[in-house]
Amino acid sequence: MSRPTTHGERVRSALLGAGAVVVLAALAWSGWKTWAEASTQDWGEPGRSWLAFDFWTASFLATLVWWKALIPSALLGGVVGWFGRCPLRLCGRPGVFAAALGLGVVLVGGTALTRATPPAEAPNVLIVLVDTVRADHVSFYGYERETWPELGRLAEDGVVFENAITQAPWTKPTVGTLFTGLVPSKHGALSHVSMRGARRFLSVGREHQLLPEAFRLAGWDTAAVVHNANITKTYGFDQGFGDFLFVHDWRLRAPTMLATADRWLGRHGDRPWFLYVHLTDPHYPYDPVEEVRGTFDTSGTEPMDFNLNWDVVHAFHEGEGAVSPEQMLRLTDLYDEELLGVDRVLAPWLERIFADNPNTVVVLLGDHGDEFLEHDKIGHAHTVFDELMRVPLVLWGPGVHPGRATDQVRLLDVAPTLLELAGLGGLGSSSALGNSPQPQGASLMPMVRGEESGSRPAPLETGGDQEPPWHLRGIRASFAGRMWKLVREEDPSSVEAAPFSVALFDLDADPAEAHNLADARPEVVAALEALLRDPAAGWYVHPVALEGSAQEAHLSQEEVGNLGGLGYVDSETE
Repeated sequence: MSRPTTHGERVRSALLGAGAVVVLAALAWSGWKTWAEASTQDWGEPGRSWLAFDFWTASFLATLVWWKALIPSALLGGVVGWFGRCPLRLCGRPGVFAAALGLGVVLVGGTALTRATPPAEAPNVLIVLVDTVRADHVSFYGYERETWPELGRLAEDGVVFENAITQAPWTKPTVGTLFTGLVPSKHGALSHVSMRGARRFLSVGREHQLLPEAFRLAGWDTAAVVHNANITKTYGFDQGFGDFLFVHDWRLRAPTMLATADRWLGRHGDRPWFLYVHLTDPHYPYDPVEEVRGTFDTSGTEPMDFNLNWDVVHAFHEGEGAVSPEQMLRLTDLYDEELLGVDRVLAPWLERIFADNPNTVVVLLGDHGDEFLEHDKIGHAHTVFDELMRVPLVLWGPGVHPGRATDQVRLLDVAPTLLELAGLGGLGSSSALGNSPQPQGASLMPMVRGEESGSRPAPLETGGDQEPPWHLRGIRASFAGRMWKLVREEDPSSVEAAPFSVALFDLDADPAEAHNLADARPEVVAALEALLRDPAAGWYVHPVALEGSAQEAHLSQEEVGNLGGLGYVDSETE
């Protein structure tokens, strides 16, 4: 090609060359990422091609604003354009630049040509998860304090599940279960794999389609507004979300999160939407907002000189720290005020959602609780006692008649329930969840309609070893007319998965889980172990298989800092 001669021609050629190379590089990079993702997610199947377009579009636009990639691409294009040395006339020509830009525009618009259409009268779906809420501290679950009075008033118009059991006592594995309908060892979003394993920060398996993917595949607009550093793109939780809005400052409160959700709702378009909102206010360290301070904590206005964080929780469990009854009493007061602070902002926001979007299915739930020395433990993630595993769960929606369900249900059941209510099929719908393992739960609608009675067995696990390094697995189930809980403390490195210890609690007679009956009732232990290990249920994943399937995530230093703010890592984690 001829070289530019004048200074002006060289400048124009350099600018056009820089722009063309940037656009082409963004297209190439996002195209490669799309090919890799499409291969993993089976987007070549009929009806899914638009997902590849959509992913390519998002990756292309993200790359265009990624300055670390833009600078070298722009410099390369500018240099070859300035000197006129680009072969095949690819640089310094307005036509080439326009063609590259036009290809990007076509790519961005291609999604609309192939996107699926939701069923007629398809409902919106809203999931609001409030982090670290134990059911026995919620007023409409019988707690003596009015922690959620306004939410309780709204709950009268929905179905309150009085015995909802989470499958893990901390956030990442619980949300993995919420989105897949699988136990943590099945979906893979764990902490450590084994007691001796060096791998940690594990992500949800990319082979699993998440609940938002089922809705996005069917044509819903999908978004997540997330505040917990355990629920990030790095861990694979962005799968299926057209917009994944992670609020990086963990100290921000529910009003900021709900305002972010409102902004998305204001611009999402005419399609039905699927929105996941994750609020973190009640998570330690406890610091209630000024409006509710003093409601339960009557010790005065002096700042709390003791709170829960990584150092306190882990030093305590290692026997190197102590918490006095007075300190724990004030922490409990502050925790209850945190719940009340959420009630003050979330209840009116939900009320507005109900008024403005009557055709909406809404789920309100907690992911786990916190321990306040009930079993000589503090914080969460370390045990599977009921103070951690029993959480609030409320369902509203068209055709959902108000009531209270007393039979035991699981977070495993939420995904199949939402699929059924949205008309995407119930449990086992291959059209909804593709080729990934089918949910291990079942829709709650037969129970809501009065077509089913009886408590469902709830598998439990710590979701990896977390610190201190142990792994607990168990089941909460009815046997011989009574509700029991079996807990196995396992050595994950043992081929036989031999337990260090086994605990059995009669929850009807001993709701505080104070008396281990494993030796006295071996027949119950045997029956519950058989239920836990039932191959048909698939709840029990052998430690060897778990070690082989784990997918480790690679965190940035900022992400490690966010985890540290919530007390999941210490300041020295690299």
